[in-house]
Amino acid sequence: MEQYKKSIQLLLTYLPYFVKNKQPIGHLVNNSYYEYDKFFEKFIHDVYQSGLLIENYLETLAFYESYHNNYCKLIKIADFTTLRAILTGYIEQEKNHEGLWLSACKQRTFLSILLRLKELSNQY
Repeated sequence: MEQYKKSIQLLLTYLPYFVKNKQPIGHLVNNSYYEYDKFFEKFIHDVYQSGLLIENYLETLAFYESYHNNYCKLIKIADFTTLRAILTGYIEQEKNHEGLWLSACKQRTFLSILLRLKELSNQY
């Protein structure tokens, strides 16, 4: 986790955005694609640059199949690797399930991920 310290600190700067933001972070354009606000897009960019995303996230998440429909419960108890897998899943699956980021924000999933990331980083 130490090697990700700077990346984690950068991502945690987005906590106020996810705590305070009650407005939709994007909208459907011409019934064909989602357009997200610039600050949220910057968050996504910083997640991609963080080095936290992992290639084998599906394998990691397969171990937690019982949580498949409710990752919020898993986030609360996730270790660092599992949390990285959940984050990767939400980031990468937008390609296959357009609008997932919008749903994740409404359900405050990104907020939960960041709060757990903060909790785990404070343990070290």
